[in-house]
Amino acid sequence: MSIEENIKNIRLNIKKDVSLIAVSKTFSSEKIREAYSFGVFDFGENYLDEALAKIKDLESVDKIRWHYIGRIQSKKINKMVGAFNYIHTVASIEHSIKIDRQAKTKNIKQKVLLQLKHENDSRDYGILFSKLKVFLDEVVNLTNIQLSGLMYLPPQDMTQVELEESFKTVETLFRTYKEMCRLKGHEWDMISMGMSEDYESAIQNGSTHIRIGRGVFGTRT
Repeated sequence: MSIEENIKNIRLNIKKDVSLIAVSKTFSSEKIREAYSFGVFDFGENYLDEALAKIKDLESVDKIRWHYIGRIQSKKINKMVGAFNYIHTVASIEHSIKIDRQAKTKNIKQKVLLQLKHENDSRDYGILFSKLKVFLDEVVNLTNIQLSGLMYLPPQDMTQVELEESFKTVETLFRTYKEMCRLKGHEWDMISMGMSEDYESAIQNGSTHIRIGRGVFGTRT
């Protein structure tokens, strides 16, 4: 199907208040322009150098919002801060502090999401559900990052029941710390959760932003 048809089909399955982030990694600026022409304004990128080239190429496009959804490399934080509207993958205190310092240097507030991981996830990246409160206690008072919410990437070997339970846990954690974060001046209004295979379940369990790549652009070649 065409990009237009893919976007229409996704919109039939999501609530009006749920935002679609089109994951555009490896896809050209022309493909992004095409998706944009059908009303998609949010684009997610995983690879910093590729993303920065596209951001420059499309800087004249009005209303476009860039989301960094790749793993953060400490040495590249300087390039990242200010280039993206949102950084979804903050998962260490060290990176939080570096982002805050760079944002202060650039006289901006950088919007970030904290990337969670399930207690049974063997990957080495992400904040365990049980460690979120400790993490928030360390970063909630940083003045040049704006805590926008939570991002979640579930393990691939989950059953449907386990997946839905994990989505519910993320939504519960979001609500649990909403007042704490908002009292400190943070927006805390986003749950970035759900991809091509599971976005409908994610939405049913509180997701406000879904990240879809091939469901929008087709198969990567």
